[in-house]
Amino acid sequence: MYIIDTCSCIGCGGCPPICPDCAIYDMYEYCVINGSRCVNCENCWAICPTDSISRLPDADPDPDYFDSYWDGDMLMDLVLWWWGVPYADTPDFSDWSKGADCSWTVWKIYQQAGLNYPYTSTGWAWDHGMPYPFVEIAPGDFQDGDILLFRNHMAIYVEHLPSGVSNPEAHWFNARRSSWSHEFNTLEELTNAVGSDYKVFRWENH
Repeated sequence: MYIIDTCSCIGCGGCPPICPDCAIYDMYEYCVINGSRCVNCENCWAICPTDSISRLPDADPDPDYFDSYWDGDMLMDLVLWWWGVPYADTPDFSDWSKGADCSWTVWKIYQQAGLNYPYTSTGWAWDHGMPYPFVEIAPGDFQDGDILLFRNHMAIYVEHLPSGVSNPEAHWFNARRSSWSHEFNTLEELTNAVGSDYKVFRWENH
């Protein structure tokens, strides 16, 4: 599985056309790889002019990167940007404010925080786990950025809630098709809506 460093990618558009499984998306300013579709052909890595593409798990992150770069205030700022954005089954890569679904929202929040992982759909993550550097943890003491994964849904944990959230237990931010919006929910609300079976993943060493 390969990943693109969006900070160094110049958005030349050279890799999407040569991907045999259409796993690379052109986001106009940079490209991203859908990790659930990557077939490890090395085509993109071989032609990247800025060496922005690396293979996981070879790309070992700094264990202190998460805490040094992404604190609770930053996470809340990113979530506030997404709060109220409409739900969309097919995200508009040129204008995210037009909407996104649950997995794309979580992935994009991590991207905006400078924390890169291959985009992964909920179904693929349920069957195979979230990609490196995430690790599955036992549910319990949740932390900022933890990912709550159901077979068909995904949410991200936010400890410090914005003042507009009326329920102090609604720490899970997610995009829900049922309400066609991005919103905060409690764990109970989500399990009642999408099922009681879930897994929790955390950025490794966080």
